[in-house]
Amino acid sequence: MAIDSKTLLLEKFRGVSVSNHETHNMTNAFMEKIKEDFEQDGSLTSADVTKLKSAELREWCSKRGALSLMMYKVFDEKGRIYAVVSFEQCDRKRHDSGKQNKFIGNLAMLVGVFFMKEARMTLLSEYYKIHKTLLNSTGTLVYVINKNNGDLLYCTDHRKKIFPSNTPMLKCYKELQKKDAPCENCPLKNQYGGKYNKPIFFENAEGKQCLEFVVEDSALYNNIKTATICMYDITERNKLQIKLKKELQEDELTGLFTRTYFFLETEQMLNANKGTDYVLFVLNIEHFKMINDLFGVDVGDNTLKFVAAKLKTMYGEKATIARLYADRFAVCIAKESFDAVEFMHIAAKEFNSFSYKFKIIVDIGIYTIDDISVPVRQMVDRAKIALQTVRGSYQNSFAYYDNAWREKLIMEHQLMADLEGALKTGEIVPYYQPYFDLKTRKILGAEALARWIHPKLGLVAPTLFIPIFERNGMIEQLDHYMWREACKFLANQMQQNNTTVPISVNISRVNFYNPNLGQNIIDLTEDYAVPPEMLRLEITESVYAQGKDIMFTTIKKLQEYGFQVLMDDFGSGYSSLNMLKDIKVDMLKIDMRFLGYCTDASRAYKILLAVADLGRRLEIPIIAEGIETREDTDKLRGMGIDAGQGFYFAMPMPGGTFVRILHEHKNWTSS
Repeated sequence: MAIDSKTLLLEKFRGVSVSNHETHNMTNAFMEKIKEDFEQDGSLTSADVTKLKSAELREWCSKRGALSLMMYKVFDEKGRIYAVVSFEQCDRKRHDSGKQNKFIGNLAMLVGVFFMKEARMTLLSEYYKIHKTLLNSTGTLVYVINKNNGDLLYCTDHRKKIFPSNTPMLKCYKELQKKDAPCENCPLKNQYGGKYNKPIFFENAEGKQCLEFVVEDSALYNNIKTATICMYDITERNKLQIKLKKELQEDELTGLFTRTYFFLETEQMLNANKGTDYVLFVLNIEHFKMINDLFGVDVGDNTLKFVAAKLKTMYGEKATIARLYADRFAVCIAKESFDAVEFMHIAAKEFNSFSYKFKIIVDIGIYTIDDISVPVRQMVDRAKIALQTVRGSYQNSFAYYDNAWREKLIMEHQLMADLEGALKTGEIVPYYQPYFDLKTRKILGAEALARWIHPKLGLVAPTLFIPIFERNGMIEQLDHYMWREACKFLANQMQQNNTTVPISVNISRVNFYNPNLGQNIIDLTEDYAVPPEMLRLEITESVYAQGKDIMFTTIKKLQEYGFQVLMDDFGSGYSSLNMLKDIKVDMLKIDMRFLGYCTDASRAYKILLAVADLGRRLEIPIIAEGIETREDTDKLRGMGIDAGQGFYFAMPMPGGTFVRILHEHKNWTSS
């Protein structure tokens, strides 16, 4: 449309009408009154002017005789409105043919322009509806900002959530941050086409919100240079990230570092202070499981929180402190700030201030860090190895890591991994150590002892693998295996009419948890047709700590069936006399190492003499174990002790060797 620019560039808005060639001035005040009839793109289309929202515009049309109306705002290059073009359909008669022709030409041009615009707007409207539906469903706020002054020109229906005031020409920084100037971290300062890295926080009626932006340079919007911004409300995601980060970094119960975060923070501390020597120690609370069982989980949790608080008070920012798991804590601190003796002294004093009626006793294993390239996880493992050497010890409460322990632990782990397979493949075999009549040297019986013939390590000492069986709960399987092997041996000897003596087997205390223990042993001997008197059962006083009722019932049942029960290591513990009082055992076994543990040899001899006298008075035979010299043999025989077992007479030996010894001994005793 050809419009005189001089006419249009007026300080006030000017309306140009083509229906009657009149020019109408439209003031700012008038435009403000009729603004609600305009669309966001600056257009107004009404087929029936009586339905216009603005009373002022309806009156304006009525005075002009307009039946329908089209208006369009025209902007300059700076985005200012400098004209409003209007087209009205009127009922006035046209007398001047020249004017009428001019009018028809102008009318045809405007009709073409506006109809083309109307068709385009109809198509855009359909696109807008689709895009609006998609945007509403995703919760994304899309808005257009004037790049020159920061005015909000367009916003999707999510506007009220972020910009609730709904004021004209709203500036986002005033609404979001309550500022009079653009924010320092305004997304418009970011390179367009990328995600803004730093989220923006603001407060609204729902509380603190967190926004993320994607900014793009957009096309001209009514001849204004603009930026289109997609705003994502990431408040919930941000809350979840904070929660997850806290869970990864902070132990929920104590507020200390978690295991994983301790590894990370300690590594960073060591690398940042390479000129400083550090130690790392792992702390364990003695009998923590008992605290939970006796006083409840809440008291156990309070104990952990109490210890954690004391550690933070003692070391604060000078160290990295973590709760690894359960009742295990870890601390890494500069070597010059740590003294083990002083720590244990302070810990004893501080931990005794706990409000519950028990003492908190702790042990620590310490690793001196001499190579920061070693992973922190491995440093912790080494401190734990040191800790294992003092757990349960009444003499030592702390220990420093030694590489020799690591070698031992590696072997233990290898044995633990091979245990189950060893039972299945027959690597564990019974060795037999006979015991003799001290007067006649006749073989009275033998004890079946487990030996492990490892394919790589050779003969493994029982002191190495028996404790592993006990710790991992497989000692019961080992016992059953040894009982069965002993029955096989006895059955084979009897079938071949070889000389046979009773074989004794050990029953670990864990077996007494099984109420079917007695019947299981009976069934086993019946399966191999072994008389019960040929399989002797050795128990230690440790079984007395189990449920007494089931223990008494089991032992009584076995004795009534014909089995003999031997009390092993009599006198080595605290319950020997109680057990002897309650259980009528068939034999007592005492260990000669008892004499070696006593600094007063004459006193030990008198105690041993009293035990022998006790056995005679109760009519219970006594077998002495661990005899290594002839002198021991003579002393025991002089006390009236019946039988002996030890290296002086015979070492533990494989089954074939024992059979040969039995045969030779038979010939020797009969000659």
